[in-house]
Amino acid sequence: MALQTSFTVEDGLAWFAETLDEVAEETLHLCRIPGPTFDEVERATYAEARMRAIGLDDVQVDDMYNVTGGIEGSRRGPTTLVAAHIDTVFPRGTPLEVRRTSNRLYGPSIGDNSVAVTGMLQVAQGIRRLDELPPGRIIFAANVGEEGLGNLCGIRALLEKWRDQVDTVLAVEGHGVDEIRNAGIGSTRLEITFEGEGGHSWGAFGTPSA
Repeated sequence: MALQTSFTVEDGLAWFAETLDEVAEETLHLCRIPGPTFDEVERATYAEARMRAIGLDDVQVDDMYNVTGGIEGSRRGPTTLVAAHIDTVFPRGTPLEVRRTSNRLYGPSIGDNSVAVTGMLQVAQGIRRLDELPPGRIIFAANVGEEGLGNLCGIRALLEKWRDQVDTVLAVEGHGVDEIRNAGIGSTRLEITFEGEGGHSWGAFGTPSA
Protein backbone atom coordinates (compact mmCIF):
# COMPACT_ATOMS: atom_id res chain seq x y z
CA MET A 1 0.00 0.00 0.00
CA ALA A 2 1.47 3.34 -1.06
CA LEU A 3 1.95 6.01 1.60
CA GLN A 4 -0.22 9.10 1.25
CA THR A 5 1.93 12.04 0.17
CA SER A 6 -0.74 14.75 0.24
CA PHE A 7 -3.61 15.71 2.50
CA THR A 8 -6.53 17.52 0.88
CA VAL A 9 -9.75 18.99 2.25
CA GLU A 10 -11.57 15.82 1.17
CA ASP A 11 -9.02 13.75 3.08
CA GLY A 12 -9.57 15.99 6.08
CA LEU A 13 -13.32 15.45 6.10
CA ALA A 14 -12.79 11.71 5.96
CA TRP A 15 -10.20 11.98 8.75
CA PHE A 16 -12.74 13.72 11.03
CA ALA A 17 -15.09 10.78 10.61
CA GLU A 18 -12.30 8.30 11.27
CA THR A 19 -11.19 10.07 14.46
CA LEU A 20 -14.64 10.57 15.97
CA ASP A 21 -13.92 8.01 18.66
CA GLU A 22 -10.80 9.96 19.68
CA VAL A 23 -12.89 13.14 19.97
CA ALA A 24 -15.38 11.38 22.22
CA GLU A 25 -12.66 10.03 24.50
CA GLU A 26 -10.91 13.40 24.72
CA THR A 27 -14.24 15.04 25.57
CA LEU A 28 -14.65 12.63 28.49
CA HIS A 29 -11.07 13.34 29.60
CA LEU A 30 -11.61 17.11 29.52
CA CYS A 31 -14.89 16.73 31.37
CA ARG A 32 -13.01 15.15 34.27
CA ILE A 33 -10.85 18.28 34.67
CA PRO A 34 -12.52 20.87 36.94
CA GLY A 35 -12.96 24.31 35.40
CA PRO A 36 -15.35 26.56 37.34
CA THR A 37 -15.44 30.19 36.26
CA PHE A 38 -12.42 32.12 37.67
CA ASP A 39 -10.69 28.79 38.40
CA GLU A 40 -9.82 27.47 34.94
CA VAL A 41 -6.07 26.98 35.34
CA GLU A 42 -6.13 23.17 35.07
CA ARG A 43 -8.17 23.19 31.89
CA ALA A 44 -5.98 25.99 30.52
CA THR A 45 -2.88 23.86 31.17
CA TYR A 46 -4.46 21.00 29.25
CA ALA A 47 -5.49 23.22 26.33
CA GLU A 48 -1.99 24.72 26.13
CA ALA A 49 -0.38 21.27 25.98
CA ARG A 50 -2.79 20.15 23.26
CA MET A 51 -2.20 23.25 21.13
CA ARG A 52 1.56 22.75 21.36
CA ALA A 53 1.21 19.07 20.45
CA ILE A 54 -0.91 19.99 17.43
CA GLY A 55 1.82 22.37 16.31
CA LEU A 56 -0.05 25.66 16.47
CA ASP A 57 2.00 28.83 16.16
CA ASP A 58 2.69 31.27 18.98
CA VAL A 59 0.84 29.36 21.72
CA GLN A 60 0.25 31.71 24.65
CA VAL A 61 -1.50 31.75 28.03
CA ASP A 62 -2.44 35.22 29.25
CA ASP A 63 -2.89 36.45 32.82
CA MET A 64 -6.55 35.39 32.79
CA TYR A 65 -5.66 31.88 31.53
CA ASN A 66 -7.03 32.38 28.04
CA VAL A 67 -5.06 30.00 25.82
CA THR A 68 -4.42 30.88 22.17
CA GLY A 69 -2.57 29.38 19.26
CA GLY A 70 -2.63 30.19 15.56
CA ILE A 71 -2.25 28.94 12.04
CA GLU A 72 -0.74 31.29 9.47
CA GLY A 73 -2.26 30.68 6.06
CA SER A 74 -0.52 30.03 2.77
CA ARG A 75 -1.33 33.55 1.57
CA ARG A 76 -2.75 36.83 2.80
CA GLY A 77 -6.36 36.89 3.91
CA PRO A 78 -8.72 37.67 6.81
CA THR A 79 -8.08 36.83 10.45
CA THR A 80 -10.60 34.50 12.09
CA LEU A 81 -10.87 33.96 15.84
CA VAL A 82 -12.33 30.56 16.73
CA ALA A 83 -13.19 30.43 20.44
CA ALA A 84 -14.57 27.80 22.79
CA HIS A 85 -14.87 28.61 26.48
CA ILE A 86 -13.29 26.25 29.00
CA ASP A 87 -15.09 27.36 32.16
CA THR A 88 -18.12 25.52 33.51
CA VAL A 89 -21.04 26.29 35.82
CA PHE A 90 -20.07 23.45 38.16
CA PRO A 91 -18.24 24.47 41.36
CA ARG A 92 -15.04 22.76 42.41
CA GLY A 93 -15.88 19.62 44.32
CA THR A 94 -18.64 18.56 41.95
CA PRO A 95 -18.30 14.81 41.30
CA LEU A 96 -17.02 14.68 37.71
CA GLU A 97 -18.36 11.26 36.88
CA VAL A 98 -18.66 10.63 33.15
CA ARG A 99 -19.82 7.73 31.05
CA ARG A 100 -20.30 6.78 27.44
CA THR A 101 -22.86 4.66 25.67
CA SER A 102 -22.84 3.70 22.01
CA ASN A 103 -23.85 7.16 20.83
CA ARG A 104 -24.07 9.45 23.87
CA LEU A 105 -21.74 11.05 26.40
CA TYR A 106 -22.89 11.88 29.92
CA GLY A 107 -21.24 14.10 32.55
CA PRO A 108 -21.09 17.61 34.02
CA SER A 109 -20.02 20.08 31.28
CA ILE A 110 -20.09 17.59 28.40
CA GLY A 111 -22.32 19.89 26.34
CA ASP A 112 -21.25 23.17 27.93
CA ASN A 113 -18.54 23.20 26.87
CA SER A 114 -16.19 20.23 26.83
CA VAL A 115 -17.24 18.78 23.49
CA ALA A 116 -16.89 22.20 21.84
CA VAL A 117 -13.35 22.68 23.15
CA THR A 118 -12.37 19.21 21.99
CA GLY A 119 -14.04 19.74 18.62
CA MET A 120 -12.21 23.04 18.14
CA LEU A 121 -8.86 21.39 18.89
CA GLN A 122 -9.66 18.60 16.43
CA VAL A 123 -10.45 21.14 13.70
CA ALA A 124 -7.14 22.87 14.41
CA GLN A 125 -5.35 19.55 14.10
CA GLY A 126 -7.16 18.77 10.85
CA ILE A 127 -6.25 22.12 9.31
CA ARG A 128 -2.64 21.74 10.47
CA ARG A 129 -2.44 18.50 8.45
CA LEU A 130 -3.44 20.13 5.15
CA ASP A 131 -0.78 20.47 2.47
CA GLU A 132 -2.09 23.90 1.49
CA LEU A 133 -3.33 25.98 4.38
CA PRO A 134 -6.32 28.28 3.91
CA PRO A 135 -5.57 31.97 3.33
CA GLY A 136 -5.30 34.39 6.21
CA ARG A 137 -4.77 33.69 9.86
CA ILE A 138 -6.80 31.50 12.23
CA ILE A 139 -6.51 32.07 15.97
CA PHE A 140 -7.84 29.25 18.14
CA ALA A 141 -8.77 30.31 21.67
CA ALA A 142 -9.73 28.34 24.75
CA ASN A 143 -11.19 31.27 26.62
CA VAL A 144 -12.25 31.77 30.23
CA GLY A 145 -14.96 33.60 32.12
CA GLU A 146 -17.92 32.88 29.87
CA GLU A 147 -20.38 31.68 32.47
CA GLY A 148 -22.37 33.73 34.99
CA LEU A 149 -20.38 36.39 36.82
CA GLY A 150 -17.51 35.84 34.40
CA ASN A 151 -19.40 38.31 32.22
CA LEU A 152 -17.60 37.12 29.07
CA CYS A 153 -14.36 38.55 30.48
CA GLY A 154 -12.15 36.12 28.56
CA ILE A 155 -13.42 36.82 25.06
CA ARG A 156 -13.65 40.53 25.88
CA ALA A 157 -9.94 40.54 26.73
CA LEU A 158 -9.04 38.70 23.53
CA LEU A 159 -11.00 41.12 21.36
CA GLU A 160 -9.42 44.04 23.17
CA LYS A 161 -5.99 42.55 22.49
CA TRP A 162 -6.66 42.08 18.78
CA ARG A 163 -8.73 45.20 18.32
CA ASP A 164 -9.18 46.00 14.61
CA GLN A 165 -7.23 42.85 13.64
CA VAL A 166 -9.93 40.18 13.82
CA ASP A 167 -12.35 40.05 10.89
CA THR A 168 -14.60 37.20 12.04
CA VAL A 169 -15.34 35.53 15.36
CA LEU A 170 -16.69 31.99 15.57
CA ALA A 171 -17.89 30.98 19.04
CA VAL A 172 -18.21 27.21 19.37
CA GLU A 173 -20.77 25.87 21.85
CA GLY A 174 -21.48 22.25 22.64
CA HIS A 175 -25.23 22.75 22.89
CA GLY A 176 -26.48 23.32 19.36
CA VAL A 177 -23.52 21.89 17.47
CA ASP A 178 -25.95 21.00 14.70
CA GLU A 179 -26.84 24.61 13.95
CA ILE A 180 -25.13 27.84 12.95
CA ARG A 181 -26.23 31.26 14.16
CA ASN A 182 -24.86 34.01 11.97
CA ALA A 183 -25.81 36.99 14.17
CA GLY A 184 -24.26 38.26 17.36
CA ILE A 185 -25.85 36.94 20.55
CA GLY A 186 -25.67 39.50 23.35
CA SER A 187 -25.79 39.09 27.11
CA THR A 188 -27.34 41.65 29.43
CA ARG A 189 -26.19 41.79 33.05
CA LEU A 190 -28.43 43.46 35.64
CA GLU A 191 -27.65 44.48 39.21
CA ILE A 192 -30.71 44.66 41.46
CA THR A 193 -30.82 46.14 44.97
CA PHE A 194 -33.59 45.15 47.41
CA GLU A 195 -34.38 47.33 50.42
CA GLY A 196 -36.59 46.36 53.33
CA GLU A 197 -36.99 46.58 57.08
CA GLY A 198 -35.19 43.31 57.55
CA GLY A 199 -33.58 42.53 60.85
CA HIS A 200 -32.24 39.42 62.51
CA SER A 201 -34.30 36.36 61.72
CA TRP A 202 -34.66 35.66 65.48
CA GLY A 203 -35.11 39.06 67.07
CA ALA A 204 -37.16 40.49 64.18
CA PHE A 205 -39.11 37.36 63.40
CA GLY A 206 -42.12 38.12 61.21
CA THR A 207 -40.70 41.31 59.74
CA PRO A 208 -40.45 41.15 55.90
CA SER A 209 -36.82 40.86 54.83
CA ALA A 210 -35.18 41.70 51.53
